[in-house]
Amino acid sequence: MNHSVWLLLLMVGLWATDALMGVGVFWEHDLRHQHIPWRVWAATEWTAGRIPLWNPDVGNGFGLAGDGQTGVFYLPTMLLFAWLPAALAVNMAILGHVAWAAEGMRRLMLQLSVTGPGAWLAAVAFAFSGFMTTHAGYLGMQNAAAWLPWLVGATVVGRWAPIGLCSAMIMVAGHPQVAAMGLLGAFAVAIWKRNVPTFGVGVLLGVVAASPQILATW
Repeated sequence: MNHSVWLLLLMVGLWATDALMGVGVFWEHDLRHQHIPWRVWAATEWTAGRIPLWNPDVGNGFGLAGDGQTGVFYLPTMLLFAWLPAALAVNMAILGHVAWAAEGMRRLMLQLSVTGPGAWLAAVAFAFSGFMTTHAGYLGMQNAAAWLPWLVGATVVGRWAPIGLCSAMIMVAGHPQVAAMGLLGAFAVAIWKRNVPTFGVGVLLGVVAASPQILATW
C-alpha cells in the first residue's frame, strides 16, 4: 500500500483508538438492540449452512432476510461476524467502512483531476463527516454510504463491471434508502458524463447480483 492509504488508516485508528485496540466497542443505540443481534444470528445461520430467512426467536417470528436493514447477504460483515467475536466484528465493520469511504473519496477526487490537499480534504470531509460518524450506530446505513464514492467513481470512468459490483454491494449492505439515493445520484453523474448505457448495464448486473435481497424484501 502507498503512503496515502497508510495515512488514512492511521487517521481511522486515531478516530477510535479504543475500538481498534479492543478495549472499547461500538455498542450504542440501534447497534445494541438490532444491528449486532441481527448479524450475529444471521452469521450463525450461514455458518450452519442455512440461509437466514426467518428468525423464530423474535416475537412470533421475524423475516430477517426480508428486512432490508439486516445485511444478511452483505458478504463483508457476514464474514466478520462469522469469523470474529461480535464485539471485534462490529468494531472492524465500522472502522473498515470508514477507511473504505475515505479511500473511495480520495480516488474519486483523483478521477476528477483533484490532487494533493484537495483530494485529502475531500476524503477526510466525507469519511469523518457528521453523517458518517453519527450513523455508525446504524450499521447498514454506514456500510452502504461507504460505497457511494466508489459507485460515483466507477460511473465517472464509465466501467460497467465496477458499477455492477458497487451497485450490488450498496443494495445489500443494509439500508434501502441510501441505496436508492446513491443510485439516483450516480445516475445524474452518468448523464453528466454521457455514460448512461454503461451505467444501465452495470446497475442491471448489480440488481441481478442483489436479487436475493431484493426478492426477499419484496
